Amino acid sequence: MIPLFKSTYSLKSILTLEKPGDSTVDGPDSIFDLVKEYGLDRLVLVEDTMIGFKKALETSQKLKLPLVFGIRFQICNDRSAEDKKSSAHKIIIFAKNDDGARELMRLYSAAFSESEGFLDYKVLSERWSDNLDLAIPFYDSFIHRNNFYLQDCIPDLSFTRPTVFVENNLLPFDKVLGDKAKAFAAENGYDTQQTKTIYYAKREDIAAYCTYKIITNRQGGKAQTLEKPELEDFSSCEFCMESWREMENPNP
Repeated sequence: MIPLFKSTYSLKSILTLEKPGDSTVDGPDSIFDLVKEYGLDRLVLVEDTMIGFKKALETSQKLKLPLVFGIRFQICNDRSAEDKKSSAHKIIIFAKNDDGARELMRLYSAAFSESEGFLDYKVLSERWSDNLDLAIPFYDSFIHRNNFYLQDCIPDLSFTRPTVFVENNLLPFDKVLGDKAKAFAAENGYDTQQTKTIYYAKREDIAAYCTYKIITNRQGGKAQTLEKPELEDFSSCEFCMESWREMENPNP
């Protein structure tokens, strides 16, 4: 089961990219500290922006730690359509090498400079290369959106062979979504990979995480508290390394 880390640079995590040992006792945990603590031989970092890439790369190189970096992009059937949000969903694009990192930056720039952060499959296929890998995330993919939100996402994946990610964070719909993801992969001959999205270190950090999300997701006229955080689709404390270790080693 591969832990997919996300940092504060994506505004969706309370994990930082500070160097090992730089975190204060009462401060936020560093992803690099967790990588060391849990004995991981590489860091798989899936962000929503390119902002933290330079910091992650420099620290990884100093530690001689292999870095697998990906961006979770918003994509749709046709980004020029007025109703593009009706088919919007997420994909993850990983850079396989230095050239792939440069191509990932160009895709990111194109999405945000040309179409409000959107890619579509025509643009992606035209710019695709062997320096990139595509993964279908467990949450917010077209599989998720089509089956649970009745959207009409029609991906054209003929230009590559994606890996389909499957997770279990003890959410009520994880089993159903997992079965749908595995069925899609089997029908198309794609590989699946068990993963776990990591936003914080331990289950007890859920209160700190919810507080952070409330602050970064503030909406006018909508009161949010720890008793009623109103965080869409978030009702599990399993998005952490503590849970990953228990699932990875159920009988230590």
